[in-house]
Amino acid sequence: MFSLLSGFFKWLFSKTEVQILIIGLDHAGKTTLLEQMKGIFHKSANQIPLDKIPPTVGLNIGRMDINNCRVIFWDLGGQIALRSIWDKYYSEAHGLIFVLDSADTDRFEEAKAAMESLVDHPELTGVPLLVCANKQDLPTAKEFEDIDAYFQITDDAAKHAASSAAKNSGSSHTSASNAEAGALLDVVDTHPLGIDSHHRSATGKRRERRLQPVSALTCSGIEVGIRWLIDAVISNPDVIRARGPH
Repeated sequence: MFSLLSGFFKWLFSKTEVQILIIGLDHAGKTTLLEQMKGIFHKSANQIPLDKIPPTVGLNIGRMDINNCRVIFWDLGGQIALRSIWDKYYSEAHGLIFVLDSADTDRFEEAKAAMESLVDHPELTGVPLLVCANKQDLPTAKEFEDIDAYFQITDDAAKHAASSAAKNSGSSHTSASNAEAGALLDVVDTHPLGIDSHHRSATGKRRERRLQPVSALTCSGIEVGIRWLIDAVISNPDVIRARGPH
């Protein structure tokens, strides 16, 4: 009886474990993003000071509890020589974070090629993708809409619905607050700071995508984006099942 009760309580209080890859070009702010997440979700006192974060050589790992899940983040180095090892981690990934330097327009084409290599990889079919348009605190950062148009992250239906939602709320919000606030998921549910959409691959697998303006320096946009990604992961039984029990 004791072992039965023990097993029941272990199951009752167990957490789903998910693994998230943080990927992007070098100097995009991936490790800074991870360190800030530790402060947001883990209340960690052992964060690396932001001005002392070195370029990632290999990987960094962060563990924290989010949305009743135990989440392991794998921050992979973005240098050209290190991108060849990215696919070694794909088979275990439940979710993807692609970090983009919004102010480094000279590398947009390189970043777009790297992102497309992810979404086209067969081992990542259906895996939810959060694109963090980082460094939005910089005056040289590209506008949210321009980034979406260049990288083609969201579909036309989501853009149209987001635009309509912004117009409908325009009478009660300033243009500045509208630029920071909003868009939408599945053309139905509004979410601040981003546009969500669904994409289907040639095999019919659905992938959740979200473009999220963030500043890893100020923490703006990080929490809402990460919570969206974890929700997208745990609501995607195909991905959880494909990666095996946790």
